[in-house]
Amino acid sequence: MLQDHDGAWYSPHLVERAIRRAERAQAKAEQAQRLQALHARQEAGEFAPTASVKAMTSRDNVAKGGRPRKGETPEEANARRASEAVQQREMRLHTPVASAPMRETGNQNQFSKVVSVSGDLGFGSEIPVSVDLESEKHISPSNSGSTKPAETETAKPNAGVSELLIAQTVARVMTLGKQPESQACFAKSICGRFLRDGVPPDALAEAVKRHTEKMALNGDTPQKMGVFKKPIEQFWAERQAGCIESEPEQETPREAWEAQAMAEYAKGMEIWRDAFSHHRDFTAVTRAWPDLAERHGLPSCPFDKDAYLDWHRPRVCAA
Repeated sequence: MLQDHDGAWYSPHLVERAIRRAERAQAKAEQAQRLQALHARQEAGEFAPTASVKAMTSRDNVAKGGRPRKGETPEEANARRASEAVQQREMRLHTPVASAPMRETGNQNQFSKVVSVSGDLGFGSEIPVSVDLESEKHISPSNSGSTKPAETETAKPNAGVSELLIAQTVARVMTLGKQPESQACFAKSICGRFLRDGVPPDALAEAVKRHTEKMALNGDTPQKMGVFKKPIEQFWAERQAGCIESEPEQETPREAWEAQAMAEYAKGMEIWRDAFSHHRDFTAVTRAWPDLAERHGLPSCPFDKDAYLDWHRPRVCAA
C-alpha cells in the first residue's frame, strides 16, 4: 500500500490494473471505429470487399507522411507533417536559363559554310569558323589554336622493329629467365614494347639475367614474365643515368662448399615444392622432409638456406 499527496491510501497493483483495463477498452473502441470506417469506405467503392483494416490504415499513414518518428507524439507528428507540406508547396524552383540567340542560321550547304560564333558564348568578337570537311583534313598543327603540342608522324621512337629481332630477343629472355612455354606470348608483348621504346636487346637480356640470379639467391624461381617489367625499367634507367656499366661487374667467385650448398638448396626447393603441392600440409612436409632429403641424396638438416650453408661450411678443428 502507498499513500498519495492527500494522505489517501491506495494499491499500486490495483491502479496499474485499472490503467491497463482503460487502455484495452480504448483500443477496442478505436478498433471498432476503424472497422466501421472501413465498411463505409468499402460501400463507397474506395476499397475492395476483401480489403483489411491494415490496407486502410497504411493508405492513411502514407497520406499523412508516414508513421511518427521515434520519441514523437501524435500531435508533434501532425504539426511536423503540416509544416513539411507547406514547405513542399512553397519550394522555389530554379529559373530557366535562356540560350544565346543564333546570329546566322542560313546554312544551305552543310559542307562548305562559315558559321559565326557569337560573343554571347564568352568570346569578345565574332570569329568565323570553317566547317568544310575536306579542308579540315589538311589543317596543320601550327594553324590551330590548341595548346596541345603537335603530334609527330611516329608516335614511338622505334616503331619499325622487325619481327625477327623481337623473336630473337624473346628466345634469349625466355632462356635466361627460365620461363615456361606458356609465357611466350607475354614475353613477345613485353619485349616488343621495350624494343619499340628504344631499349637494346642486350639490355633486356642483361636485366632479365640479373633479376633471375637475384631471385635464385633467395631460392625463388620466376614463374611469369610480369616480374621482369620493373627490373627492366630500373636497369635501363640506371644504364642511361650512368649508374651502372654496360658490362656487368664480375661477382666474387664462391667457394666450393658454398656453391655445393646453394646447388643442393636449389634442388631441395624443387623437391619441397612438389611435396607441398601433393600434401598441401606444411607440418606434414616438415615431418617427412628428412626421409625425402635422404631419398634424394640431400642433407638431413631442416630445409633452410642458412642450415644448408652451416651443413657444408668447413669446420675448424682445435689443435
